[in-house]
Amino acid sequence: MLKLKAYLGPVGDDLPSIIAIVLSLVLFFSAVAYSFNVYSQKQEALRMLKAGIDIGRILMSEGITGDLNSVKKKADPIAKSYGVSYDVSFNECSNDYVLKLKYLVVKNNQPAVAYVCVK
Repeated sequence: MLKLKAYLGPVGDDLPSIIAIVLSLVLFFSAVAYSFNVYSQKQEALRMLKAGIDIGRILMSEGITGDLNSVKKKADPIAKSYGVSYDVSFNECSNDYVLKLKYLVVKNNQPAVAYVCVK
C-alpha cells in the first residue's frame, strides 16, 4: 500500500482556507461590536447633553427671584423623560456629575452664574 505522508484528508486540504475564513469572521464581528459600543457611548453623551441644555433653557427663560425650587419643579419632568439625575445651583458642582454647564442668569436684578449638573 502506498503511503502519502503529506495527505491529511479532505478537511486537511481545506484547513488553511477554513482558518482564514474563521479569523476574518471573528475580526468582522469584533469590529461591529466595537462600533456598536462606541455608538452607544456617543448616544448616552448626547442624551445627557440634551437634558442639560433643556434644563438650562428653563433656567434661562425665567428670572430667578429667590431659590431655585421653581426651576427644579419645572425641570423634573424633563430630567425624568431623559432618564437623568441633575442639580441646579449657584455653587460649583461636585465631581459626581458627568456634565457641568454654566449659565449666566439674572438673580434679583443682578447677574449671577448658575450651574446645571447632569449625571
